[in-house]
Amino acid sequence: MDQDLHVLIVEDSEEDYELILHELKHTRYQVKSTRVETQHGLVQNLNRAIWDMIICDNTLPHFSGDAALHITRKMDQDTPFIIVSGTIGEEAAVRAMRSGANDYILKDNLKRLAPVVEREIREAKFRLKQKQNEKRIVLTELRYQFLAESIKDVFFALDFDLNITYWNEAASKEFKKRKVLGRHLLDVFPEWKNLNITSSIEKALLRKAPETITLEYQAKNIESFKGNVYPSTEGVSILLSKVTEEKLNEDKLISINKELETLLYRISHDLRGPVASVIGLLNIVRKDDTFEKEVFIDMMDSGMSRLNHTLKELLNISNIKLGQPNIQKFEVNQLIESVINSYQFTPGFDELTFEVRVDDSLTLYSDVSLVQSIWQNLVENAIKYRKKGSPNTVRITGHKHNEVAELDITDTGQGIPINIQSQVFEMFFRGNEESNGSGLGLYIVKSAMHKINGNITLDSAYTRGTRFSLAIPDLTYESILVKN
Repeated sequence: MDQDLHVLIVEDSEEDYELILHELKHTRYQVKSTRVETQHGLVQNLNRAIWDMIICDNTLPHFSGDAALHITRKMDQDTPFIIVSGTIGEEAAVRAMRSGANDYILKDNLKRLAPVVEREIREAKFRLKQKQNEKRIVLTELRYQFLAESIKDVFFALDFDLNITYWNEAASKEFKKRKVLGRHLLDVFPEWKNLNITSSIEKALLRKAPETITLEYQAKNIESFKGNVYPSTEGVSILLSKVTEEKLNEDKLISINKELETLLYRISHDLRGPVASVIGLLNIVRKDDTFEKEVFIDMMDSGMSRLNHTLKELLNISNIKLGQPNIQKFEVNQLIESVINSYQFTPGFDELTFEVRVDDSLTLYSDVSLVQSIWQNLVENAIKYRKKGSPNTVRITGHKHNEVAELDITDTGQGIPINIQSQVFEMFFRGNEESNGSGLGLYIVKSAMHKINGNITLDSAYTRGTRFSLAIPDLTYESILVKN
């Protein structure tokens, strides 16, 4: 005997009850039974104990087997219910089975009872185990969902075919994608095909260990993510943190280091060159009394002028990088005219015609000194790289759109070859072999534009000279500090 079998028998006949018990002795269970014959007795015992089996006569003096089945199934959906009857029509038997009876046995064939009970107890245990497993799965999924949704980072899960099986709210917010369940990862993110994400997933599954991944996703801006692929029994889970700021800071640091290296190299060249020339001139004068004084002074002046110009531009860069913006309201047209007039005695100025078509009402809140520095360098470049001996036109246009001053400066000068256009804003870049400048002018312009949250672009499609487009926003002191 394996275990106790608690059986509730609904039977009005004591003799039939004993026959049923006799047959139950042929099972592998130790039978413990209770007999009831009324509806009250049935309800009372169903409330009082847990039963492994209910055996019920089909015809009772005070109520029927159908009524007993209905009461039982209302109170207990799972306990096996077997009808034992002297006579039961086929239609009644079918109706009973449809109502929830597990089987029916005729009293003149009670030998079927033991195997039916064995079978129904096995199946009841299987159903119970299945329900417990389903309950565990539901609870596990609820815990999984609770944990996944409590994670503030992006979290999603994939099956072995890389179909998305889970997608938390953070993923929906970051990627602006919904209704992704059941879809292939690369169907949702086709831009990730070339990022080796599938190979990272394969490695994680093969090694049965987490694999680090880095991804980028572009909605309005490019966002960077870093995280891990975690293998599981159902596929992989992916947890990603947004590291856009860290990536930008890293890129900024790389750029700063590159600029510093360039700066150190060019300081040794641009600053030491004039100093070496002066030292050489002084040595010549000491050794050669016949060296003409005027020639010496002119050469000294040329060397010192170049040195002074480079130092002034380096100081200008330092002020831009380290200084705090001074926001003031000013008229853009007036500032540009003032800058142009300041160059009227510069060699080559008289070969240019300036056309300024900026709205008289265009005013801005920004750093006047930075905006002035931007236009000084652009106007100076237009003069310096004019077509010598030919008429040159410099046209400046501007208007305000959505609180941003949109300005263009176009010239008919030498232009900038397409192959070097991507480098013109770099520190110390000289695109013209004839240039004796420091190569800092456009770098200063770019740095100053960044400081005031502006943007400058070179129109590569313009081939009759050079065209720069500037976007300078209205600013408050706080908005500048947030960025810089």
